[in-house]
Amino acid sequence: MKTIATILFALAAATAFAAPMFEIMPELAGQVNAQTTNNAIPWYGAGKYDAMVTARLDNLVPLVGTRQGDYNYTLYRVRFHNVKVIEGELQEKELTFYLERRFPTPESGIRLKELWPFQKGCVRVFKVNKAGGKLQIVSMEMEF
Repeated sequence: MKTIATILFALAAATAFAAPMFEIMPELAGQVNAQTTNNAIPWYGAGKYDAMVTARLDNLVPLVGTRQGDYNYTLYRVRFHNVKVIEGELQEKELTFYLERRFPTPESGIRLKELWPFQKGCVRVFKVNKAGGKLQIVSMEMEF
């Protein structure tokens, strides 16, 4: 019974971590052409996709930040340009989406080493699905 309680607690904690802190208003949602699940970094995914592209980061703008408990949350608008299609078809020449970053406050004492993959000018490989009017980014990978 104790094991089941531990598993349920772990699942609840994982779900709470994955929940987005910010709700995107409809006015802001219209300013982007792509999205990720829960505005999280879409690390490597092996699922199905409609197109694979490379793109270069040219703009990363922090829009709003807040603090909750031991964590700071920041919502960014991210823009990658010079989209080059590797597989499939895609007409867009840029990918613009929102991204939420969670990071411990200095006074929390929590030590976290984070891989922050958004350095100006970096090139990334994106796998996207074309559905529902916005591109759904299902995977982001380093270019090799």
